[in-house]
Amino acid sequence: MRAPSISVIIPCYNSEALIRRCLDGVIRQTYPNFEIVVVDDASTDGTLGALKEFPSVRIVQNIENRGPAFARNRGIEASSGEILVFLDADCEVDDPDWLTRHVRLQSACPGGIVGGGIIGSGGGIVARADAYCHWLTNIPHGRKRVVSRSSGRGHVRFSRHLVTTNMCLTRKVWLAVGPFEESLRTGEDLEFCERAVSRGFTLWLQPDITVRHNDRTRLGDFFKCFYRAGLDRVPARRRHRSQYHALMPRGIASSVLLCVPIGLLAPLQPLRAWLPYDKRVVLYYPLIALASFAMALGIMRYWIDHRKRKA
Repeated sequence: MRAPSISVIIPCYNSEALIRRCLDGVIRQTYPNFEIVVVDDASTDGTLGALKEFPSVRIVQNIENRGPAFARNRGIEASSGEILVFLDADCEVDDPDWLTRHVRLQSACPGGIVGGGIIGSGGGIVARADAYCHWLTNIPHGRKRVVSRSSGRGHVRFSRHLVTTNMCLTRKVWLAVGPFEESLRTGEDLEFCERAVSRGFTLWLQPDITVRHNDRTRLGDFFKCFYRAGLDRVPARRRHRSQYHALMPRGIASSVLLCVPIGLLAPLQPLRAWLPYDKRVVLYYPLIALASFAMALGIMRYWIDHRKRKA
């Protein structure tokens, strides 16, 4: 039986410190028919030089920084595989059968979008909090999850999406769903998955297909990340009436009024998701709340900028 061809798409920006370890794990894969396409999103450090150390890797260079959604779309356009596998430059693959396992599940779930578990790594309490906040939809070695149009919003416990890294789908599915939304710097995975589900495709989480993600270890980077996510949260959720879209502030005044409730109540979502697997999550409530407040400030900034654009 012929092994379908795979394209591993990796966007990167200023990833000199991490890209070698990322590529080392992908190159060691036992799967017989795959290519690696890395999109350098106009890095200003030594990323390009590091990439050139890997002659088997196809490099796509963006002339200006446009964000991961744009980079993934460019990588897909430059690739040729029947199956698309997405990985971020700050992830590492330990399992040499990682691609083989993705293909097996893709074969068992034809037309589906497959996601795996994300193991957060990095020293210190900030990195641990970052993992709790980011990977609640892809908890490693957790419970399998299937989301489809027939699932109904009320029956989906946390979110109708998978994170983009450690995700795979066929090129046919990507063409049917359409490209990642390039106006979003964050949350493009949420928007893409919502669009896919609305068009009849199914999301499959196989949490024991894992990669490791190097989580943020500095408090300033942690805060900025969630502030940036807040800037995109309203358009990402309201575009397809995503889960919790009705709770999103609808202007500057409601952003101010809801800032404290969002900061205090939003952490309950990752706490509820992680408690069955890791009871330590409750100790991280203060940092998770800080992330929620940062996101609330980003939402407020979105509405301020929205008013300026309309003026």
